[in-house]
Amino acid sequence: MFKSNYQLFFTLTLFISLLVFTGCNLFNKKEPLTESVGKAGNLVITSDTNTLSTLRSDFDSAFKTPLLSLPSVVPFFELNTPDLETFSKFFYNQRNVLVIVLPENFKQMDELLETFSSDSISQWIKSTELTIRVKENVLAKHQHITYLFCSSSQNLKLKLASDRERIVNTLLQAELKDEYIKLYG
Repeated sequence: MFKSNYQLFFTLTLFISLLVFTGCNLFNKKEPLTESVGKAGNLVITSDTNTLSTLRSDFDSAFKTPLLSLPSVVPFFELNTPDLETFSKFFYNQRNVLVIVLPENFKQMDELLETFSSDSISQWIKSTELTIRVKENVLAKHQHITYLFCSSSQNLKLKLASDRERIVNTLLQAELKDEYIKLYG
């Protein structure tokens, strides 16, 4: 009888230990982040297809700046504008990402927005002001994702023009931080 109780106790202890260790691994299942890719000056802008097509020329205007040494306007950043599905398949590990978040598309961005509370997101997309937030290492190591939260495409169009300098400076700070880390570790 003692032998069977001992075996029962051992089996139960083993079973509970396996549950605890397996359970911990199931809930902390995030795999290590891969290294981000992309060169300095590359900017991936993602949002839903409608927003990207509506604002494509505004993105070009916002991120083009005259350089004193050249007679024409040259791109400040090299822009890629994949929709959300294409982004999640091919561009998720890019180094410098700009995410456009509007009331009509935020529900499609679960993984991109998981670092924010739903209350904060709701507040930012209802505001008439442009909200800019930056997160690092969301989908890849050494990645900077800049989020623009706005109440509508039309409002964002206005904000891209009026807050251009603030947006560009935010993106540049991420680029400079990456370059500094590369040079000085």
